[in-house]
Formats: sequence, C-alpha cells, structure tokens
Amino acid sequence: MTSAPDGWLLALPELHSRRAPGNTCLSALRQGGNGTVEDHINDSKGCGGVMRIAPVALAYPRDPKRSFRVAAEAAALTHGHPSGYLSAGALASIMTEVLQGKELCEAIADAQRELPSWDGHEEMSHWLERTLAFAEQGREAVTPESIDEFAAGWVGEEALAIGLICALVADDFSDGVKLAVNHSGDSDSTGQIAGAILGLKLGADGIPARALDELELCDAIDELACQLHERFGDKEMLDAYRGAMLGSAVGDALGGAVEFLSSAQILARFPGWISSYATAYGKRGAITDDTQMTLFTAEGLLLADQAGENDPVESIRRAYLRWLETQTGNSSGY
Repeated sequence: MTSAPDGWLLALPELHSRRAPGNTCLSALRQGGNGTVEDHINDSKGCGGVMRIAPVALAYPRDPKRSFRVAAEAAALTHGHPSGYLSAGALASIMTEVLQGKELCEAIADAQRELPSWDGHEEMSHWLERTLAFAEQGREAVTPESIDEFAAGWVGEEALAIGLICALVADDFSDGVKLAVNHSGDSDSTGQIAGAILGLKLGADGIPARALDELELCDAIDELACQLHERFGDKEMLDAYRGAMLGSAVGDALGGAVEFLSSAQILARFPGWISSYATAYGKRGAITDDTQMTLFTAEGLLLADQAGENDPVESIRRAYLRWLETQTGNSSGY
C-alpha cells in the first residue's frame, strides 16, 4: 500500500461501515475536532479518547513525556474533560516505557509521577492508584464479577484501569483479553486497551494464530504496524509493534460481540464466558469503531512524519475527519 497526501485508509471498503461509533467523537468531529487541552471542545470524559491512542506510543518509542503530550492533545481534539485526555496520555506513556523494556507496574508508577504536572489530574491519578491496588490482589481476585464491581469502562479513566488490571494479572494474551471483555461495560474498548498492552509486551508471536486468521483487516493492520516500525522504531522492536497493533484489534473484535451486554447476559449466551470471536456486524472477527479510529491515528502520525511536521496533532485531526467520512452508512450491527 502506498501513501497519498490524504492517506490510503479511505480506499479500504471495510472501513466504510458504522460500527457503533461514539456520539462524542461524531459530534466533536462534525464541529471540526478542534478541541485542545487549553480550550475544551466539550466536557466529555468518554473512553473514545483513550481507546484509539496506542499508535502514539509507537511513534515516540524513546520519549514517554512527548508520547504523553501528543496522546493527550490528540484525545483532547474530541474529549474535553481532563480524564478524557489524560487517560490517553497515561496509556501512551505507559506503552512507550514498556516498549523500552520497563515492567508494566513501573511504567504505571512513572505515569503517576507525570500526571501532577497536568491540570485536573486528580481523578486520573486516583484511578491509577486503584488500578495498582486491585491488581496487587492477584489473578484469582480479578473476575468478571469483581470487574463489574470495580468499574464499567465507559469513561476514560475506567477503561484504562480495566485494561491495565487485566494486562497486569494475565497469564497470557488470551487470558488477559478474555478478562477484559467479560463484564457489563464497554467491552470492546477495555479489550482493545488490554490487547494493545499485552501485544506490546508479548509481541505478535504471543497472539494465538487463530485469532489473527479470523481478524478483519488483519493484513492492513499488520502493514500499518510495519510502517510505524519502519518510520519510528528500532530494529528489534518489530514484533512489539506488530503485537501492539494486532493485539489491540483482537481485543476490540472479541469485545465487540458483547458490548452493551451485561455480564449475566454474556454468561447466558456464552457458557464459561466468551473466549473466541462471535458474530458481530455480520461476521466473526469484526473490528469496531475503536480499531477504525486507531488505524486513522496511525495514518495521521505517518503522514505527519512524511510531511516533516514536528507536531502531528493537526495531521491526526485531519485523519479523524477522514474517518468521519466513512461513517455515513447505517450500522450493520449494534
């Protein structure tokens, strides 16, 4: 695939499908998506800012502070509450540090130290404290029932917390994303966050082959990961880049089939909890708006680098407006 000034994602027909896009993203982008950290476009702290932001970490593999800043500013384009964009900044900086070889708990602690330099950080800081305290109880304590009691994930700080907890206690990739989607909240977003972190840690080789074989747009996602690596990554980081992008999409696709279901409904439909793709949007392994927007985040970063732009946020905004162009049809699922 070759890049054009406006990217190549618009040429993929699979992306021209509404997959339950968030109202905040739609409404903010229809206004131009011009929100900033200083001039808020709204007061939303929905998880639509954090769920799409993993590629920013891959663009700054040696600079967690810049990763935090760019991610927060990219999320603030559409989400104006501090927890809506600081959750994105925290995730990006955490992933950057994991990419550098730090343990996940250490990377979270570093994000905790960065947060007080941002206005309105108190809520996000509190949720990271809760995240570490919950995860310290161990794998046996983290269950669909306990996650339901802890949070739902519809807002940024909660989605990040659930994704981090599941990544911290997971036995392996499959265990982590299964944990992250089997609850009564925003299952695709929490699955996507957990999948991105675990994929980064374990690499693409740590993701079950069957999950990739059935994943919608797997080849396109993999190619974007390779492009990000070629532009920004060190040679030895390729497997981590591929793992982050593919793992993110796998978690999203697993959760997409149970988003909007309560945990009781999930368990009734999938005895033993959902652990492999189910049909959503007319197919198994279907991605949702979460992965769609993640891909456009990646494209915006790549085009900014190609154009020699030092600050990629405007390029990311333009990419989101291109995503908005794909959201004109009717949803084929939820």
